[in-house]
Amino acid sequence: MDVGPLGYLSIAAHGHADALAVTLSQGPDELVVDPGTGSYYGNPPWRNAFRGTRAHATVCVDGMDQSEIGGRFYWSRHAATTVRSVDLARGIVDAGHDGYRRLDDPVSHRRWLIAAPGDPTVVVVDLLDGRSAHDVAVSWPLHPRLEAIRADDGHLVSRDGRPVLQLCYAATAPVQIEQHRGDAEAQLGWWSDRLEARAPGWLLTARVRAGLPLAMLSVLRTA
Repeated sequence: MDVGPLGYLSIAAHGHADALAVTLSQGPDELVVDPGTGSYYGNPPWRNAFRGTRAHATVCVDGMDQSEIGGRFYWSRHAATTVRSVDLARGIVDAGHDGYRRLDDPVSHRRWLIAAPGDPTVVVVDLLDGRSAHDVAVSWPLHPRLEAIRADDGHLVSRDGRPVLQLCYAATAPVQIEQHRGDAEAQLGWWSDRLEARAPGWLLTARVRAGLPLAMLSVLRTA
């Protein structure tokens, strides 16, 4: 779980708006991934999409990035992360950020990660606090070798026909389940392992449109 600063030095160069993003592997196999960089100069839409919040395994509010882009290697406003506690022995992280406090209705995001060592189940709890209604999307980008199908309460993920991961979602308001893969119009569902190249990969999403405060639960269980 990413609880570090946005990027390098005061301009946050090379930073991505991915505060509190989670990655998940099973042994050497990547499951939930960081989407990569995509492009520096060759394709500006790729550049912005790959460093945007929506492409990462974190929470996006009202379709906006946590931090504000000022240029290809410059962020004009930085989300600041606060780490409340980290217990590596029990696999628990509690942190939040202030990136959405800039909205007309300020929103705070706090995330708890519970990943007990040796336990195949990872639990992520997101608390969004505010005073009005917002669009809240929790995303899970997958490695491009993985396939995903809808389930009643989430998604089932497989590799070469073998189940490797189950994702289930719940919230204090109705959840809409979405998925994107290789969507060139929305620039969603892509993974990049080198500059100026990308491959389609599933971006799974649990979305809620409701008044805040809102609690959202994601349960990830490896097979």
